[in-house]
Amino acid sequence: MAVDKERKHGALIIVDPRNPPARVECRLVPLIRVHGRFREAATGQPVRASGVFVCLPVNEDIPLGHDRLIMCESTKSRFEFWLPPGDYQLEASAGPPRLELTEPHPIRLTSGQREFDCGVFDLSPVSRLWDEFDAAKKSGRWRDLKQRYGQPCSQWHVVDARGVPKGSKPADFRGKWVLVYFWGIWCRPCVETKLPKLREFYEAHKNERDRFELISICSEIDAKMQTMADFDRKLKPVLKAVWHGKELPFPVLLDNTSQSMENFGVELYGATVLIDSTGRLVQGDESTLAAILKKGRENRNSSRP
Repeated sequence: MAVDKERKHGALIIVDPRNPPARVECRLVPLIRVHGRFREAATGQPVRASGVFVCLPVNEDIPLGHDRLIMCESTKSRFEFWLPPGDYQLEASAGPPRLELTEPHPIRLTSGQREFDCGVFDLSPVSRLWDEFDAAKKSGRWRDLKQRYGQPCSQWHVVDARGVPKGSKPADFRGKWVLVYFWGIWCRPCVETKLPKLREFYEAHKNERDRFELISICSEIDAKMQTMADFDRKLKPVLKAVWHGKELPFPVLLDNTSQSMENFGVELYGATVLIDSTGRLVQGDESTLAAILKKGRENRNSSRP
């Protein structure tokens, strides 16, 4: 987005980062005043400190792009931007207590417009993973993963699964080492870097899957995510643009709550948990597991006549 020094004219240009042009030119046109107000949905009352992000619409061809352009913070239950013509989405939040728009608010600004009134945004309580973890800590339920090493593995919470039965439990894998990876669909490092590396690990050790399993748990607080079909619809842009149509080769468990992450004591996407063959939590990751598998191969080879 380009804006002149006086902030009266500007332009929005969208390019594909996978095939950027050598040169970009734009014609600046008058900016459009965009404004609106907030209130708490339950009471209709003005909210306290609030913020609005102006974002680009979701582009399925570039699902992990940086789509946030600018933001406005306010203590007066109102917002205002000056934007060039284009399609946008507005995300809004306020608090405390934490309130948000339940869905992004789309707007389309056209040349010749001078003003766009978004009206009143009704903000509602929305639960996020970190809110759930904070509540668990305040209640005394929370035990960090490091405090669990050497103890029997916790249970995971699953609403649907692929690659293993939905009712599978950690105890079902007793006798194998199990690597558990926690991730979210919109976690860029997870889907762009870590999961492809785990795919490579899984395929590189395909001849030793009788000794280990890799379980990925997609954990997002979203009541709409009830089945793997729901998961597939949400993952579709990532599958197409990032993984080039290659499905994950290892089991995927879907948890639409924070329960699995809380049960294991992990509070960040990208956390890796290792379970030994007796069902106990141990410190380590895929590198640790690779060394264990290698040692097992060497021991088997040395015992052969």
